[in-house]
Amino acid sequence: PVMTTVVEALAEGAQALHPDLRKDNVIVHSHMTMVEKDFTYEEGVKKAKAQYGEDNVVEFSAVYDTPKISHCHIELPVSFAYVDVNGKITIVCSTQIPHIVKLYASMALGVPAGKIRVIKPYIGGGFGNKQDMLYEPLNAYMSMQVGGRPVRLEISREETIYGTRTRHQITGHTKAVVTKDGQFLARKLEAFSNNGGYASHGHAICANCGNVYKELYQDKLGTEVDCWTVYTNAPTAGAMRAYGIPQSVWFTECQTDDIAKKLGIDPLELRMKNCMPAGFKDPHNGITFHSYGLKQTMEKGAELVHWKEKRAEYDKPQSGEKRRGIGMAIFCYKTGVYPIALETASARMVLNQDGSAQLFMGATEIGQGADTVFVQMAAESSGLRFEDIYIESTQDTDTAPFDTGAYASRQTYVSGKACKKVAEEFKRKLIDYAVYMVNNAV
Repeated sequence: PVMTTVVEALAEGAQALHPDLRKDNVIVHSHMTMVEKDFTYEEGVKKAKAQYGEDNVVEFSAVYDTPKISHCHIELPVSFAYVDVNGKITIVCSTQIPHIVKLYASMALGVPAGKIRVIKPYIGGGFGNKQDMLYEPLNAYMSMQVGGRPVRLEISREETIYGTRTRHQITGHTKAVVTKDGQFLARKLEAFSNNGGYASHGHAICANCGNVYKELYQDKLGTEVDCWTVYTNAPTAGAMRAYGIPQSVWFTECQTDDIAKKLGIDPLELRMKNCMPAGFKDPHNGITFHSYGLKQTMEKGAELVHWKEKRAEYDKPQSGEKRRGIGMAIFCYKTGVYPIALETASARMVLNQDGSAQLFMGATEIGQGADTVFVQMAAESSGLRFEDIYIESTQDTDTAPFDTGAYASRQTYVSGKACKKVAEEFKRKLIDYAVYMVNNAV
């Protein structure tokens, strides 16, 4: 039977879609807490009633849903492949992760990684869909079957929607216990992620969704999160902009607004009272909230949109076809994927004969402006003029240093550090050689 929903895939007696891998359809289940390692929401409710009195606390529960959506990048997944006279397989493809494609293509084709070359030209959008290996190995295999002649492979928009990746459809079952004046005491999220037929990025997206749920607001007694990523017969889900955070923010902000409405509290006031404070360190992953400014942002935003005045105006009875309201939402976001995986990046800088420099980055430009930022950083760190640094924008795995790719808003923060370091070393070597030339003039 076809199972397109998580409910169907988790039902008793449901057919395991990958029986060779596991007996059920759960890819991974993870459990996370905040405040205390062994905290449970049920225990939090008991503590809340004992400490604050049953008449002074209110319990909430709600289920929120998010849909699967397609990335809809303008350029479709496309590549061409050929085998050169030395037997090296070259794949030119629209990808965010050329070095990862090289590794996985070698594994899929059963050839050494050194016999695979991947070239990333300018690409027309990816938004996470091209952070996965798609049809590149198939394209290379097709070339190998016709004697190494060039073969171009492009799929249609319809094929892209059902045959590549989507955003995860995640359902959030939420609970909360709060005081009547709006203090969050304990919250719970059970997130069920529809991953489709194959694992792709696996549990990372749903786990990140759970992380953000417990990091956006501070619960006085504790927070409990359970996340399940599940195989179904739906199109496979993978990476997409913000990697599980939009789903999490939908859960937290719908829940917060519903609590504010039931308690009769201004939604802004409720968020100001409960948002995570600056300097907080997450005991689960060790991440500290160094750069924050969330409360100041909310205050400034309320001032700019005339929050209080408009709420008072729109609370009055309205009639007619057009009715007005005002709302708000907040979110938290982090750079990179640590601690899920180690971040790594590389850069190389070469002096040209005319005194300009060539900058080679493993990180990929996919339209987000990374190349401009890298050149700016290299210019400032090396002392060269911006216009005298030329960056190689089309990564070639035969020449480009290693980088894991474009994802998770990591380019400036992670790859930029490699860029800064290589430019500083470039400057030091130039100065050292200049000193040597002066002291050893012929």
